[in-house]
Amino acid sequence: MPSCTLIVDPIEVHNECATLFGVEPHEIMSIALAAAAARNEKTDLMPAFSGGMLAHIYGVEQLKAVFAYKGGYTTDAISNLDHALSKSRNVKIMFQNVDIAASPRFEPKANSKIGEAKRGAVEKASPMFFAELNEAEAQRQEKLNAFFSSDAWFICVSYDKNGVPSCEISLPRGIEEGNFAPTFVKRIFIEIGDGFDPEGLRLSDDNPPTDIKPIVSRK
Repeated sequence: MPSCTLIVDPIEVHNECATLFGVEPHEIMSIALAAAAARNEKTDLMPAFSGGMLAHIYGVEQLKAVFAYKGGYTTDAISNLDHALSKSRNVKIMFQNVDIAASPRFEPKANSKIGEAKRGAVEKASPMFFAELNEAEAQRQEKLNAFFSSDAWFICVSYDKNGVPSCEISLPRGIEEGNFAPTFVKRIFIEIGDGFDPEGLRLSDDNPPTDIKPIVSRK
């Protein structure tokens, strides 16, 4: 089995995030915190699946908020796959709730089955189109090609019994039986720190991140 590269040391994590994605680790962290904050607002009266749905909705929103202001990125949804895409970096970044993240012993597994569209995004299986020779169709084809040909990175977030998140941004090798195939190409662990209060407050006020959409409680 191919080996997976683990990036855990904070300095190496910072360098990898800057080199691969042009972001700071705390900006990735903010996406995990937004997802956890929303997930923790599920009440007993909501459907059982609401926590995961809320985490996904607000995790995706924060992902787009972070990367929309980064040079060279576009945010969009193709085949219902919300993402941030950089053509120059040849990366697309998506959000995924997982069973366990940032564990050196276990690789993350998606909490829900990974469908064919996401499998194609990971394995770069671009759909075939017989494009008409007009500008609109050519632009559409260019967008699809850029999406499917780029490396698919996932911000994987899991939650402990108290609702505190763990996070990594990782590049899967493929999809097997509806989940990430063993093993990943690279996993970059994002340290959450002590600034998250699962009961409400999202980030410590001592050193809040800049240029990030604020995470607002809806209680």
